[in-house]
Amino acid sequence: MNPSEWYDLPKEPRAFTALSPMGFDTYYNRDRMGEVADILYDKYGYYLQYAKLNVDVGRTPEEYKRYLGKSLLYIDTSFRTPMNRARTEAFLSGCCVIQVDGAHDLDRWALPGENIVLVPDNPEAIARTISYYLHDGYQEALAIGHKGTAMAFREFSPKRYTQDCMSLLQRV
Repeated sequence: MNPSEWYDLPKEPRAFTALSPMGFDTYYNRDRMGEVADILYDKYGYYLQYAKLNVDVGRTPEEYKRYLGKSLLYIDTSFRTPMNRARTEAFLSGCCVIQVDGAHDLDRWALPGENIVLVPDNPEAIARTISYYLHDGYQEALAIGHKGTAMAFREFSPKRYTQDCMSLLQRV
């Protein structure tokens, strides 16, 4: 991905996910996301916005990028997937990423509370965290999102990946 193709736009207070609505349930921890959505609405009155499931993000990639760029929070319950594209897109778009702890590769770049919010794999804890950032922690979420973007530009850049490949080739 080219980082310059994503938009960090003024944020609307919404919790968003682009998690695939079907398939690979364990891989994406999909049941957890469903539980979070139910608790988030029933207890806190917020909808978890699922791309193409309960919210229209547009018909073109450009419209999706603008929708994501206006989202304050991006929610990711997956922990068995490597660095997934949707989460990278959220970082590049300035979203505050709320991630279930234990996901792949967090020890390499994640600074909890600074460039990402890590939560236990517990639907109540995840929903409570989302509610906090939507209601009381808006400014904090903006700051975490901006630091996440800076990290993503550095860590997930073509330059860094090329350096990793060259380093691997030199070791081999």
